Amino acid sequence: MVELAGVNRRHLEIRVSLPREFESLEGEIRERLQRRLSRGRVSARVAVLNTRGEDLARVVLNEALAKECAAQLRNLAAAAGIEGVGMDDERLLKEVVLFADRSDISEELTRLQSHFDQFDALARSRQPVGRTLDFLAQEMHREVNTIGAKANDALISKAVVSIKTELEKFREQVQNVE
Repeated sequence: MVELAGVNRRHLEIRVSLPREFESLEGEIRERLQRRLSRGRVSARVAVLNTRGEDLARVVLNEALAKECAAQLRNLAAAAGIEGVGMDDERLLKEVVLFADRSDISEELTRLQSHFDQFDALARSRQPVGRTLDFLAQEMHREVNTIGAKANDALISKAVVSIKTELEKFREQVQNVE
């Protein structure tokens, strides 16, 4: 599925969101869009769906294939005279902890909630808040980008795209506030 959205702008701004397995195509997509467009903000989103329209970003383990790969790696290691192919429990635990740490988005979610709370307070203020809201929108965008970069889940990635779209609308509106 390909979804394109655009709004009128003086300059050309292109945003591309692809599944990880197709990220290498981002440059080509940008170039093709740049050849046909000279201005505006364009968001391009690509998702791979199966014939029933379901997102294929889920990982499904092919256990038989995994066992065959492991057997081939053991054979290759034996042929090459390599013994450190297996992973001991301590090393595996360290890798799991490192992966969990890199994937943890709780800190970003906490900061994002704080930004939402600040917005609520500013919305009730009678003082000029335009610049503060613009800065707050930038901070929200930064947190959402970090969440998207850490996400290893298709649903989170999809939500990130939606949130970023709404944040751009928010930033446009904030620019009209004193």
